Amino acid sequence: MAYDLAVGKSKYVKDAPVIVASICFSEYPLICALLKKSDNFFLRRMCDQFSDSSFSIVELRHARTELGVLLIGDLSDGERHLLHKFLAAIGYALDKGEMLHGISD
Repeated sequence: MAYDLAVGKSKYVKDAPVIVASICFSEYPLICALLKKSDNFFLRRMCDQFSDSSFSIVELRHARTELGVLLIGDLSDGERHLLHKFLAAIGYALDKGEMLHGISD
């Protein structure tokens, strides 16, 4: 099972979103560990692996700031890798000026 992170107008195939990353089921403990270090809305929504989620440009800017602060903290290699994955997906969406969608498979 994967949770895909797609960038585009919507999550629907007709709008041709681009899948920029996937979160594997095995990475969910890392999300929980990051959430314990920083209780923020983006990580809380990423924890819900069974529901689709969409993030507006304003939410993505806020998430980038909050997750960026975590980078300077004490992180395991896995936590840092996942954080970089999130920040890369957010950065791509912001560069394109489009929403980021979490799509449950």
